[in-house]
Parts: sequence; structure tokens; C-alpha cells
Amino acid sequence: MSAAQPMVSATYPQKLLEGVGNLWQLGVLCDVTLEAGGIHFPAHRVVLASASGYCRALFLGEAGPETVVRLQGIQPRGLENVLHFLYSGRLHLSPDNVKETAQAAEVLLVRDAIRLCCAFQGPTMAPPGKVTEALEDEQHVQELQQDALKLQGPVQATSAMETDFARPKALSYHMHAGAQPALQTEHVCPQATVPFLLVLGGRGPNNQLSGDVWAMMLANGTWRRMGKLATPLYNHAVAVLSGFLYILGGQSKFDPAGQHPSNEVFRFDPQHGTWLQVAGMLQRRSRFHGAVLGKAIVAVGGGTLLGKLTSTVEAYEPIQDTWKWLVPFPVPVADHAGTTHEGLLYIAGGFSSGKTLNLLNCYLPRLHRWIPNHPLTFSRCEHSLAASRNTLFCVGGRTLSPAGAWVHVAETECYSPSTDQWTVLRLISLARCQLSMVGHKDQLYVTGGGSLGTRTKEATVLVSKPAGWAWQEVGFLPQPLLDHASCIFALPLCGVPVPQERETHPGYQ
Repeated sequence: MSAAQPMVSATYPQKLLEGVGNLWQLGVLCDVTLEAGGIHFPAHRVVLASASGYCRALFLGEAGPETVVRLQGIQPRGLENVLHFLYSGRLHLSPDNVKETAQAAEVLLVRDAIRLCCAFQGPTMAPPGKVTEALEDEQHVQELQQDALKLQGPVQATSAMETDFARPKALSYHMHAGAQPALQTEHVCPQATVPFLLVLGGRGPNNQLSGDVWAMMLANGTWRRMGKLATPLYNHAVAVLSGFLYILGGQSKFDPAGQHPSNEVFRFDPQHGTWLQVAGMLQRRSRFHGAVLGKAIVAVGGGTLLGKLTSTVEAYEPIQDTWKWLVPFPVPVADHAGTTHEGLLYIAGGFSSGKTLNLLNCYLPRLHRWIPNHPLTFSRCEHSLAASRNTLFCVGGRTLSPAGAWVHVAETECYSPSTDQWTVLRLISLARCQLSMVGHKDQLYVTGGGSLGTRTKEATVLVSKPAGWAWQEVGFLPQPLLDHASCIFALPLCGVPVPQERETHPGYQ
């Protein structure tokens, strides 16, 4: 019997959308009502759950049989405009309604509507015919979304040679050491010139811990040693905020059980080549994820004292030099991966309750809540997640086989936030765990990692580009490493200051 051949109708999706839109216009079969500002808008639960991340989480999680959803902080006109978009695919924007429409789209987490609003109201008004073209350029998208999504601006670093400060601003800058990232101005933070790939700490041969900070120039793959961390570390996290480099938590002694992690946080100032110890995290953490979200640094989950896993989440605000608790992650987790994209924080996979996870959860900073997204194709831990353009890439890691043995997850998969779907990219499979990966423009950089089969640590540096989607070897780490951290950090082409011994902020010994 011959296999059936699928036939695809090019007109059916549009007809389906028009049909559902007609039902909505007539108020037929509506089974839920959205309320904003005292105005009621009947709608279809299945349509809202399909198009709105907020509604999907609400209906599948805690809303139950509720038929009225009251939305706070949004205007009825903005909500109505977003609903028209859900049922027609067309968003009618004007200078008079774009802000309230963007606000409603952000609360409902309708990603396509958010992107269109951001493009429309960007710093330079995007002509309607160029909106699609602009959205394909990541750098342009980030500029367009400053107001609506509170995205972090381009990374800046400083040179010790450039000290032509405006005196009053400089005085304030140096008197408030912890708040310096928030006090940056063009006078105290000249533009950096060259992006470097930094690799910090990790476990080397014979499980010797590294305290080295290595910098690879992306243009030619050459390495140079920037200096040392305050202490050798592994299973730590790194974050770049306003041109400053932050090192968070981790372990300073080799301990497979992870019983004694740190809560210490150190900040590197490239302008003066100095380390400053700032306020420590509220909880000791290793095997966790740290990321920049808006103007704060966020730490998610990990192993705590005595190796116990935690679901706690906390955020550091430099201007106050304090940490505060955020909404906990849905489950205690360690060895997970994460990245930020379009002002949202994504956490994928990890290890919890004796098994590897395939969860993908997204934190909405405006609503202070976690929502579930479409899960990974493969459960995994000790992997890496990075964003490149409008896609998230999940690489490497390991999982437990049915027999209870650890095996590699070699498949690479990519996630589209706009469609909430994963796709497996078998051409760039990679059998490594405890690796580190960062995205820069349209490229992914992988450093180090370990092999379960050979029990060896890797020193190769790989890069993958969209053209062909295959890994290319572009160099080697100065030594094999795993459980290290990496990031993209902007530095002057020459005259990079070598870090000196750390300074200690008053009150943190």
C-alpha cells in the first residue's frame, strides 16, 4: 500500500483566521471575557491561549473555570486593538494609540504585537514598508525596543588612558563605588572599540581550579591573559552590566558534592583594572544561572549549602548595592541554562528530583511571574543556551538513559520565541557537557566542556554561523576547561589594564 501524500492548501490558514475573526465580531461561541478599565471584551479561550503567553499560562495553570479575566494597568482601547490583531493578524497603530497598545501586548505577552509596536515607536520612526526589514536586524530591533521592553543598551568599556572627566560627575562617580554602573555617562564611560570573548575560571587538568581571565579577540582568535579572579572558581556565573564585569557565586575548592558554594560577588572595572567586592547574594549558589535583566542582575536556582537545590531567585540593583528576592522558579533546579532575549529571561532544562528536565520557562519582569513555554525536545542538564538574532540555541549537555547511565545529548535545537516552537538542527550536533556558549551578532561561540566517553576536558573553541549551520574550529583555550564561564566583553584594542588585587567595599569583608 503506497504512503499517503500530504497536500497543502495555501489559502486555508487565512480562511481559518477570517472565520474565527467573524465569530468574534458576531460574539458567537465566546467563552471568556477580558476586562480592562471596566470595559468587557468577549473572546475565545482557545484563541487567547494560542496567541497570548500570559493567557496560556493562566488558563492551563491557575485560572480553572473562571470566565472573566480582569487585567490591571492597561487601557481598554489598547486591549481592543491587540484583540483585533489576534483575530486578524493586522495591528492598526498611530502615535495616539501605540503606547497603550504596546502596554496591552506586553501584559498579554503577544510577542508579534510587541515587536510591531516597538518598531513603530522606535527612536527613529520606522516607515511601514521597512518594519519587516528592521525586525530582521538584531541591533536595530534592540534600539527600537528600548522604551517598550527596557532592553540593556550596547556594552561599553573604559580605557585607563581616557580620563577627561567632567569634575562634578566624576566626583559623584568615585564616591559611590557600588552604583558606578548606574552612574555611567559619556564622560566616565568612553565607547569601547573591540569585542573580546572572555573565559573565566573553571576546572582544568586534574581538576585544578583556574583563577585566570583570558580574552580572545574575535577578529583573529588570538588570546591574551587579562589577569586573575579574586579567587579560583568553578560553577560560577558571569554578567556584563553597563561596561562592568560581575562574577557571582561558585565554588573555590573542588568538591563534587557542591556543599560549600559562595555568595560573594566581585565587579571588575576595566577603566582602572580593579576588582571591587560588592553586596553578596542572599543565598550561596553554584551550578546556577546569572543574567542581566534590564538594569539588574538576576540569579536563578542552583545548589546551595550542603548541595541542596533551590528554586529561589534574586536580583541585584547596583545603584542600591543590594539584592532582593524575586518570584521563585517553579521547581528547585541546578545545572540549568538560561539567556535573556527581548527583555525576557528564559531558563531551559536542568536537574531536579533525580532527573533531567525539558522545561522552558520565561520570566516576565513587568508581571513578576514565570510562565511555561513549549518544552525542549530533549531533557538535558549541564548544557548551554544562547540567543542569536531572534532565536535561542540549546547546545550539549547530558541526560540519564533508561538504564540510569549518563549519556550525551548531542542534538542542537533552536527555539523561536515568536512561534513558541523548537527545531532540531542535526547538522551542528555537539557531544559535550559542562561547556559554555555565548552569542554575538549572528554567531555562537562554544568553549571547553567535557566528554563522557573519554573522560577528557576540551580546549577547542568552536563557532557556528547561520550560513551552513556547522561548527568551525577557530582556536584553542590556553588549557582544557569545563564548568567555566564566558561572555562577550568590550575592551580597547590596546592598553587593557591588568586587574590588580581586589578592593573591598565597606561592609563586605
